[in-house]
Amino acid sequence: MTNQDKYIGMKLDEYEVRELLGKGGMGAVYKGFDTALHRPVAIKILLDNALDNPDVVRRFEREARVIAEINHPNIAQIYKIGKIENVPYYVMEYIRGKSLADILSEKGRLCGSKCTDYMIQTAKGLRAAANHNIIHRDIKPANIMVTEDGTVKIVDFGIAKVVRDNTFKTTT
Repeated sequence: MTNQDKYIGMKLDEYEVRELLGKGGMGAVYKGFDTALHRPVAIKILLDNALDNPDVVRRFEREARVIAEINHPNIAQIYKIGKIENVPYYVMEYIRGKSLADILSEKGRLCGSKCTDYMIQTAKGLRAAANHNIIHRDIKPANIMVTEDGTVKIVDFGIAKVVRDNTFKTTT
């Protein structure tokens, strides 16, 4: 059993943690269930080895707040931010589908209208983020989910840049 497996079966407020979906740089993502609204959710919990780093903890919590600012059909929605045993987590929309990376791995490449449609939807989501002064900074096929009905959902704003004033400058 890994350290993260201890969450499977736990209840975080009205959310049950059911199975590990994957791990990233900062957190593990679980499939969960919202017992109040009777729907599946995704739950991202900060990895145990990151708890000793205050910068990582702040970045993880900031990711949830940043995403929660945006209400757009092409960005995964945040439902709740919380802590379990002093470990930060957030609950978000569960996306039934595959990552664009998985789709490309299976099919090779996309052509024509499907490719154009995915690009336009991704651009719309990024524009919505930019309208909230948020720059994703990690757009790649693994961070673009495609639902069963073909809707693109952008995920993983872990290294997003929030530009709240004119002091943000890029460096060479």
